[in-house]
Amino acid sequence: KKQNGVQQKQSLPITEDILNQMMDATEDNLIGIRDRALLAFGFVTGGRRRSEICDATIERLMRVGDGYVYLAGKSKTNQAGDEKSFPLKDDAMPIIDEWLNALKDLGITSGPLFRGIDQKGKVSEDPLFPTSVNYLVKKLIRKIGLDDTKYSAHSLRSGFATETGLKKIPEQEAMQLTDHHDAKTFRRYRRLGSVLNNPAASIFTRKKAAADDLGSQEDTRS
Repeated sequence: KKQNGVQQKQSLPITEDILNQMMDATEDNLIGIRDRALLAFGFVTGGRRRSEICDATIERLMRVGDGYVYLAGKSKTNQAGDEKSFPLKDDAMPIIDEWLNALKDLGITSGPLFRGIDQKGKVSEDPLFPTSVNYLVKKLIRKIGLDDTKYSAHSLRSGFATETGLKKIPEQEAMQLTDHHDAKTFRRYRRLGSVLNNPAASIFTRKKAAADDLGSQEDTRS
């Protein structure tokens, strides 16, 4: 360990481009509507853990102006159960609205936000299990041609942090949504995005014209 170090096993991040591909791969039915809403909710609210996704309720999703605010309760980083607020806005809005409207058409206006759905389209009264969220993520990862052994439900959380690095969102503002209290832990996720924004990463420019000139010189010498 002292010689080689210890590499923590982490799921690869689901960044915005991968998330969009996963949404495109969802089915054109009630299950697909739910899956797209679940992905949007899990990612946009700061990368919620699968247990938090399953604990989400319709009552805690509040319409505020041009967006939603989700009022979260107790979680891994919020053992006291102090109310935390996470936003859902912009392109996530119609995705969430489509699912809420589908539930409303079925007479469901309270209770678990994300529920099981059988093959006949019957929606359960019970919330999804955390293992189901993991299965859903892996299923869609496979559908877009990626290795599902390298991704998990936690990839939504690490993907959000990575995306904040790619888009140069200030660390403090990003951590308000991920609800990380330890900056070192957060940076472990964010670093993949941040490192690509290092100006030194742009050191190489392929000068094809120069390569062509060199080939011409070699032809002349021969």
